[in-house]
Amino acid sequence: MTGETETSTRPDPIGRVLFRLARALVIIGGACLTAAGILTVGSVIGRYFFNSPIPGDFELVEMACAVAVFSFLPYCQLKKGNVLVDFFTYNSSPRTKGILDSISAIIYSAITVLLTWRLWVGGLDFLATNEQTVILQIPRAYVFIFIMPSMVLLVAATFYTIWQHYYEAGVEHNPLESEL
Repeated sequence: MTGETETSTRPDPIGRVLFRLARALVIIGGACLTAAGILTVGSVIGRYFFNSPIPGDFELVEMACAVAVFSFLPYCQLKKGNVLVDFFTYNSSPRTKGILDSISAIIYSAITVLLTWRLWVGGLDFLATNEQTVILQIPRAYVFIFIMPSMVLLVAATFYTIWQHYYEAGVEHNPLESEL
Protein backbone atom coordinates (compact mmCIF):
# COMPACT_ATOMS: atom_id res chain seq x y z
CA MET A 1 0.00 0.00 0.00
CA THR A 2 2.86 2.40 0.69
CA GLY A 3 4.26 1.84 -2.83
CA GLU A 4 0.96 3.09 -4.22
CA THR A 5 1.13 6.25 -2.14
CA GLU A 6 4.76 6.95 -2.98
CA THR A 7 4.18 6.96 -6.74
CA SER A 8 0.74 8.51 -6.79
CA THR A 9 1.38 11.58 -4.64
CA ARG A 10 4.01 13.72 -6.27
CA PRO A 11 5.91 16.07 -3.98
CA ASP A 12 6.57 18.63 -6.69
CA PRO A 13 4.21 20.80 -8.79
CA ILE A 14 5.40 19.43 -12.13
CA GLY A 15 4.77 15.85 -11.06
CA ARG A 16 1.32 16.68 -9.73
CA VAL A 17 0.30 18.36 -13.00
CA LEU A 18 1.67 15.53 -15.13
CA PHE A 19 -0.01 12.94 -12.94
CA ARG A 20 -3.40 14.70 -13.08
CA LEU A 21 -3.21 15.00 -16.86
CA ALA A 22 -2.20 11.33 -17.13
CA ARG A 23 -5.13 10.29 -14.93
CA ALA A 24 -7.51 12.30 -17.13
CA LEU A 25 -6.18 10.44 -20.17
CA VAL A 26 -6.63 7.12 -18.37
CA ILE A 27 -10.29 7.99 -17.79
CA ILE A 28 -10.68 8.84 -21.48
CA GLY A 29 -8.94 5.60 -22.45
CA GLY A 30 -11.17 3.62 -20.09
CA ALA A 31 -14.23 5.25 -21.62
CA CYS A 32 -12.97 4.29 -25.10
CA LEU A 33 -12.49 0.67 -24.05
CA THR A 34 -15.89 0.60 -22.38
CA ALA A 35 -17.51 2.02 -25.52
CA ALA A 36 -15.63 -0.54 -27.65
CA GLY A 37 -16.86 -3.36 -25.41
CA ILE A 38 -20.45 -2.16 -25.50
CA LEU A 39 -20.25 -1.73 -29.26
CA THR A 40 -18.88 -5.25 -29.67
CA VAL A 41 -21.58 -6.77 -27.47
CA GLY A 42 -24.26 -4.82 -29.33
CA SER A 43 -22.92 -5.94 -32.68
CA VAL A 44 -22.69 -9.59 -31.63
CA ILE A 45 -26.25 -9.51 -30.24
CA GLY A 46 -27.46 -7.84 -33.43
CA ARG A 47 -25.65 -10.38 -35.58
CA TYR A 48 -26.84 -13.40 -33.57
CA PHE A 49 -30.48 -12.48 -32.90
CA PHE A 50 -31.39 -10.17 -35.79
CA ASN A 51 -28.82 -11.08 -38.45
CA SER A 52 -27.91 -7.39 -38.48
CA PRO A 53 -24.52 -6.43 -37.02
CA ILE A 54 -23.54 -2.82 -36.43
CA PRO A 55 -21.91 -1.61 -39.66
CA GLY A 56 -18.23 -0.76 -39.24
CA ASP A 57 -18.07 -2.09 -35.70
CA PHE A 58 -14.53 -3.42 -36.15
CA GLU A 59 -13.37 -0.03 -37.48
CA LEU A 60 -14.74 1.78 -34.45
CA VAL A 61 -13.32 -0.80 -32.04
CA GLU A 62 -9.93 -0.53 -33.75
CA MET A 63 -9.90 3.27 -33.35
CA ALA A 64 -11.15 3.17 -29.76
CA CYS A 65 -8.51 0.62 -28.77
CA ALA A 66 -5.75 2.67 -30.41
CA VAL A 67 -6.80 5.78 -28.50
CA ALA A 68 -7.08 3.77 -25.28
CA VAL A 69 -3.65 2.16 -25.56
CA PHE A 70 -1.92 5.46 -26.22
CA SER A 71 -3.84 7.19 -23.44
CA PHE A 72 -2.56 4.67 -20.88
CA LEU A 73 1.14 5.15 -21.70
CA PRO A 74 1.85 8.39 -19.74
CA TYR A 75 0.15 7.04 -16.61
CA CYS A 76 2.10 3.80 -16.87
CA GLN A 77 5.35 5.76 -17.13
CA LEU A 78 4.56 7.96 -14.13
CA LYS A 79 3.49 4.97 -12.02
CA LYS A 80 6.70 3.14 -12.95
CA GLY A 81 4.53 0.44 -14.47
CA ASN A 82 6.75 -0.45 -17.41
CA VAL A 83 8.52 -3.79 -17.47
CA LEU A 84 11.56 -3.73 -15.21
CA VAL A 85 14.28 -6.33 -15.29
CA ASP A 86 16.27 -5.90 -12.09
CA PHE A 87 17.88 -9.30 -11.88
CA PHE A 88 21.41 -7.90 -12.12
CA THR A 89 20.74 -4.76 -10.07
CA TYR A 90 18.67 -6.27 -7.28
CA ASN A 91 21.43 -5.93 -4.68
CA SER A 92 22.81 -2.66 -6.05
CA SER A 93 22.84 0.55 -4.06
CA PRO A 94 20.00 3.07 -4.53
CA ARG A 95 22.47 5.41 -6.21
CA THR A 96 23.46 2.77 -8.79
CA LYS A 97 19.83 1.85 -9.41
CA GLY A 98 18.92 5.54 -9.80
CA ILE A 99 21.71 6.14 -12.29
CA LEU A 100 20.76 3.04 -14.31
CA ASP A 101 17.08 4.04 -14.17
CA SER A 102 18.05 7.51 -15.43
CA ILE A 103 19.95 5.98 -18.34
CA SER A 104 17.02 3.73 -19.23
CA ALA A 105 14.65 6.71 -18.96
CA ILE A 106 16.89 8.67 -21.34
CA ILE A 107 16.73 5.82 -23.85
CA TYR A 108 12.96 5.54 -23.44
CA SER A 109 12.65 9.32 -23.87
CA ALA A 110 14.57 9.15 -27.13
CA ILE A 111 12.27 6.38 -28.33
CA THR A 112 9.12 8.31 -27.36
CA VAL A 113 10.38 11.48 -29.05
CA LEU A 114 11.11 9.50 -32.22
CA LEU A 115 7.75 7.72 -32.06
CA THR A 116 5.89 11.00 -31.46
CA TRP A 117 7.62 12.64 -34.38
CA ARG A 118 6.83 9.74 -36.72
CA LEU A 119 3.22 9.54 -35.54
CA TRP A 120 2.92 13.27 -36.26
CA VAL A 121 4.32 12.76 -39.77
CA GLY A 122 2.05 9.75 -40.32
CA GLY A 123 -0.99 11.68 -39.11
CA LEU A 124 -0.21 14.55 -41.47
CA ASP A 125 0.20 12.03 -44.29
CA PHE A 126 -3.21 10.50 -43.51
CA LEU A 127 -4.65 14.02 -43.47
CA ALA A 128 -3.05 14.93 -46.81
CA THR A 129 -4.16 11.72 -48.54
CA ASN A 130 -7.59 11.72 -46.85
CA GLU A 131 -7.38 7.98 -46.24
CA GLN A 132 -10.65 6.71 -44.80
CA THR A 133 -12.00 3.57 -43.21
CA VAL A 134 -13.64 1.18 -45.64
CA ILE A 135 -17.19 0.95 -44.30
CA LEU A 136 -17.88 4.14 -42.35
CA GLN A 137 -15.59 6.39 -44.41
CA ILE A 138 -14.12 7.98 -41.25
CA PRO A 139 -10.82 9.77 -42.01
CA ARG A 140 -7.98 7.84 -40.36
CA ALA A 141 -6.30 11.13 -39.43
CA TYR A 142 -8.98 11.67 -36.77
CA VAL A 143 -7.41 9.00 -34.58
CA PHE A 144 -4.14 10.92 -34.56
CA ILE A 145 -5.92 13.96 -33.14
CA PHE A 146 -6.58 11.91 -30.01
CA ILE A 147 -3.27 10.03 -29.97
CA MET A 148 -0.92 13.01 -30.22
CA PRO A 149 -1.79 14.65 -26.87
CA SER A 150 -1.08 11.30 -25.20
CA MET A 151 2.28 11.08 -26.91
CA VAL A 152 3.22 14.64 -25.99
CA LEU A 153 2.32 13.90 -22.38
CA LEU A 154 4.33 10.66 -22.57
CA VAL A 155 7.38 12.61 -23.76
CA ALA A 156 6.94 15.06 -20.87
CA ALA A 157 6.52 12.14 -18.44
CA THR A 158 9.69 10.46 -19.67
CA PHE A 159 11.68 13.69 -19.26
CA TYR A 160 10.20 14.06 -15.79
CA THR A 161 11.17 10.51 -14.85
CA ILE A 162 14.74 11.10 -16.04
CA TRP A 163 14.88 13.99 -13.63
CA GLN A 164 13.22 11.97 -10.85
CA HIS A 165 15.61 9.02 -11.23
CA TYR A 166 18.56 11.39 -11.27
CA TYR A 167 17.56 12.85 -7.92
CA GLU A 168 16.57 9.46 -6.50
CA ALA A 169 20.15 8.41 -7.18
CA GLY A 170 21.21 11.08 -4.70
CA VAL A 171 23.42 12.80 -7.23
CA GLU A 172 22.00 16.19 -6.32
CA HIS A 173 19.36 17.65 -4.03
CA ASN A 174 15.92 18.01 -5.64
CA PRO A 175 15.20 21.77 -5.66
CA LEU A 176 11.43 21.39 -6.12
CA GLU A 177 10.97 19.29 -2.97
CA SER A 178 12.38 22.09 -0.81
CA GLU A 179 9.75 24.52 -2.12
CA LEU A 180 6.97 22.64 -0.31
